[in-house]
Amino acid sequence: MRKFSTFAGMMPHDLIEARAKIYNDFENKHCPGDNVSFCRFGFAISWCDGSGQSHFVEDEKIETAIESAKRYLASKGWHLGEITYTGAVLTDEIIEERTTKMKTKSDAVKEYSRFLRLKMECLEQSWFDAVRSDINGAISVANIADLPDEIRNHEYRNELISFYNDKVTVKLGYTIEDDYVRGGQWVEIGEARGRLGMDGKSPDISVVNRIVADLLEAYEHRTDKARERKAMFIERFTRITDLFGKAIEECARDPLHVSESLATLEAYNNLDWRRGLKDRDSIFDIVRKFESRVHMSTIEALSLNRPYFDWSTLVIKKEGGLTIGKVKIDTAVYESVRKRVKEMSPEAVEHITEIQSSLRCSSDWRSTGVDAQWWNFIYGIDTEGNAIMSEIFAPGTMEMRE
Repeated sequence: MRKFSTFAGMMPHDLIEARAKIYNDFENKHCPGDNVSFCRFGFAISWCDGSGQSHFVEDEKIETAIESAKRYLASKGWHLGEITYTGAVLTDEIIEERTTKMKTKSDAVKEYSRFLRLKMECLEQSWFDAVRSDINGAISVANIADLPDEIRNHEYRNELISFYNDKVTVKLGYTIEDDYVRGGQWVEIGEARGRLGMDGKSPDISVVNRIVADLLEAYEHRTDKARERKAMFIERFTRITDLFGKAIEECARDPLHVSESLATLEAYNNLDWRRGLKDRDSIFDIVRKFESRVHMSTIEALSLNRPYFDWSTLVIKKEGGLTIGKVKIDTAVYESVRKRVKEMSPEAVEHITEIQSSLRCSSDWRSTGVDAQWWNFIYGIDTEGNAIMSEIFAPGTMEMRE
């Protein structure tokens, strides 16, 4: 018997050998979306509400699949409409890619017994620590006594062993970042031996013990990759800030002249300069911790507004590894533009002003009544080694701080 996966009750398209609509017995009506798909391995029902279900047949004949569907639907008050055959040709490649070979019922029971024995053996290992709230579940990261509580008590279960598709499986590829375990891939335990470089005859419990040992080692070295990526991030960020400083100098020296440094930054800002810094398999990007105060919109603000600055007002000072500066919007431009924008859309300007008034600053000087004639910027590395790049339009009395 083979098993196929479904999504919203639909089997993979290239497996479908026949289709039919489903009708209710009471009114003999079909609701659009109530359909069934057949292949020699079983049938899949998709209902109009987006739900679905699948059933499999052991003899791998489409006739059996159709008869099985008829019996099932009849027991629920439904019946099939006309069956349409697709003429699909199921090659060996399609079958291997779209289905999973399942064991016979007796073999599945034997394999499940093997899984239960492995679970019992885990209970006897020195690393195992029972967690009362999870005692009915499979063995998980929460049971590894030598890991700290903040990792063991994480909201995700992060199980180590499982019984999946009639096979004993283990999870490989876990990594530890700060206070959580992430990633991992379920692998049949025999395949796991090969991936781990273990003897093919080694006991199942030895595989689990190896995985636990690898997790403990990963915890001991959990900050190594973060340090490497942090160093790479700082090196790339410093290249950006060096160019940004040069762009400020070039704009101040000749506002009408094209700034090559700024043009380079504009291009660089459109590139994936963070490539290699992000975690490949997770939405949790370690790089986001490095750049929590890095706003690349600072480059866009300089690019957009540099023709309107009175560069003779530029003030820059150094505070350790940080550069803090401000420059004033040309007074004539500042007053004229704000007046015209307010005349064009008074309600919108008043709304934005109300929101920003308590902050005494603005992300854009044009569309607010807040005093925002000075562009304040800050960039560099603070005393704790964190990257900072930010900007805001505000009164000349406002001081940028890290």
